[in-house]
Amino acid sequence: MKIWRLNKGADRRFRQGHPWIFASEVGHSIKEVMPGEVVELRDSQDHFLAFGYAHPSSQICFRRLSSRAQDRDVLSARFFTERLRAARDLRLRAGWASASHRWLFAESDGVPGLVVDAFLRSEGGWLVVAQASTAGIERALPALYEALESFKAELGDFAIVEAPSSKSRAAEGLKVGEKKVVRGAAKGLEDAAIRLSHGLNLRCDLLHGQKTGFFLDQQWNAGVLRQLLAWHFTGEKRVVRVLDICCYVGQWSAHIVEALHEAGMRAEVTLADTSSTALTIAANNLRALEAGVTLLEGDALTTIGGLPAGGFDVVVCDPPAFVKKRADLAQGLQAYTKLNRDAMKTVVSGGLYVASSCSGLVKGEDWREVLLQAGSKANRMFKQLAKGGHGPDHPTRPEFPEGEYLKCEIGRIEYPY
Repeated sequence: MKIWRLNKGADRRFRQGHPWIFASEVGHSIKEVMPGEVVELRDSQDHFLAFGYAHPSSQICFRRLSSRAQDRDVLSARFFTERLRAARDLRLRAGWASASHRWLFAESDGVPGLVVDAFLRSEGGWLVVAQASTAGIERALPALYEALESFKAELGDFAIVEAPSSKSRAAEGLKVGEKKVVRGAAKGLEDAAIRLSHGLNLRCDLLHGQKTGFFLDQQWNAGVLRQLLAWHFTGEKRVVRVLDICCYVGQWSAHIVEALHEAGMRAEVTLADTSSTALTIAANNLRALEAGVTLLEGDALTTIGGLPAGGFDVVVCDPPAFVKKRADLAQGLQAYTKLNRDAMKTVVSGGLYVASSCSGLVKGEDWREVLLQAGSKANRMFKQLAKGGHGPDHPTRPEFPEGEYLKCEIGRIEYPY
């Protein structure tokens, strides 16, 4: 195993727990390693720091796997089993045993470059989707699959899908491709019914859908909104008008409709998305919940501005990441501001509004400024009632702020005083 040594003082942030080393922090050439090769990291005084995998042409040239000197077999089946076991224990103790969830969340669970999502199928049984975004994890996928197989004694027989769909793979010299089944049967994955939090069942395409097939990270925030809905509409008996912007397969609006049904109310939902396929699935999901459905296909940045002012009681604005690299930040913030401005105008005074961003490069203060500017331009006032973000299946670590990507503000829209 090759040994890398850091420049003097370059270990300070790493010793505090940050999992990355940058190329400028290594005290010698890093070009002799293969992409994804495991190396031993030492400080400038030759003291052991960690084992991790390396990349000779990435700015993030080293990613920590273990700081225990005895763990020389990192990226083995034993290593993955240990990490998966610890991650599963966290999710079980946080109440995710009977709903689809993120089983392993990259750096937050000690395995940089790897996401594992566990989908509970409504008819019974689990499906596991593994997404590798780095060369180090790509090389170790056979060991990961071996480790996953060891959980069949407690989870039952399940299929494993490989999802080489992360755009960040390109920076590691990896191809971005289609998902494929690597263990078990593929039957029914294009039209799978999955169990979510609060007992919600939705259909989605787990083989061709975006990311790992479904966006699991908003379940926690949808739960917060469900509680606010129950309070907000107490005692009312009318049809509630809902707008779900960038709806994908209708997760937000399905939670809203269920919460309203529990309060004895009906909903009319407008679903907005660029994908006709996603809209078809979302419409079927909402109609199965007995909601009225209207479809709005097109780019939200151009279509939402054409909707009537004050036309909706509940509006969710949850677009894809507008900021994917630092050079996009200014333009992306402008796009977020415009979309939220247009969306805020559609909310009736006193209505509920959800504003979310999944751009990791957009920080909390940036998001507050977006909502400030959007409200000002729309002549509306946003009163925050609840602050969402990462749920227990998407844990974050204070020493790794780069892992905090999800912002979610839930509040009430009013006219300014």
